[in-house]
Amino acid sequence: VYEFREQSNSLEHYVYNNQFDGEYLLPEFKHLDFLWLMKGDVVSTEMLQQKTESLRNIGGVQLVVELTTEKIKNKEHLVF
Repeated sequence: VYEFREQSNSLEHYVYNNQFDGEYLLPEFKHLDFLWLMKGDVVSTEMLQQKTESLRNIGGVQLVVELTTEKIKNKEHLVF
């Protein structure tokens, strides 16, 4: 888990590896290697679009999608 807290606001970023020892944090998204969680502060649509575009421009990144709570079947896997 990678964790970063922005000092300018209360936004926290967490990057999780979706697979560990053959098990998936979110098995319904086996095609995703990493999950990026932003929490704490309100994330505007504009900010989210800016961050996803930045990720898409990184070499080697093949897919960037927004996962809303409605799309996640195994929400209990995200409770720590």
